[in-house]
Amino acid sequence: MVGGLKQAARSESVYVLNMELWMRVLPGGGNGGGKRWEFESEYVPLVRTDGAEVRVVCGQFQHREGAVAQHPLGTTIFDVTLSPGGSFEFSVPEENTTFAYMFGGKAQFGKDGDTYYGTDSLLRVRGGEIFASTLSTGGAVSVVFGAPGCA
Repeated sequence: MVGGLKQAARSESVYVLNMELWMRVLPGGGNGGGKRWEFESEYVPLVRTDGAEVRVVCGQFQHREGAVAQHPLGTTIFDVTLSPGGSFEFSVPEENTTFAYMFGGKAQFGKDGDTYYGTDSLLRVRGGEIFASTLSTGGAVSVVFGAPGCA
């Protein structure tokens, strides 16, 4: 009690996922060529696989075009939710720059590794085959890739 008033119960932490991504649209970073895309998650196409749900933000996954069908520089963005014990696999051109950011849970990247990366991990993954898997925790990861210098 403070001054005769009962103090309210301590509030809980609430995580709100809101992501803003800025990408260079013109080679060389020219001004005036940018475009801003804004949309709610329910307007982002969802593809379900055996071990994951993939929201196609930009680019194409399993013949499903993303909310932004094609970025001028070929950048692709997936929001992947891995089921417990699930996996995600996608072929990327070898020369591409690829980043994966873990929003939640834990995931192993690559088929031969034994290291699991947790929430707030940012990884640069080599082009070629992208493979992420989880054990019992499941996980949420954003995958961004494109030609060198654009992702």
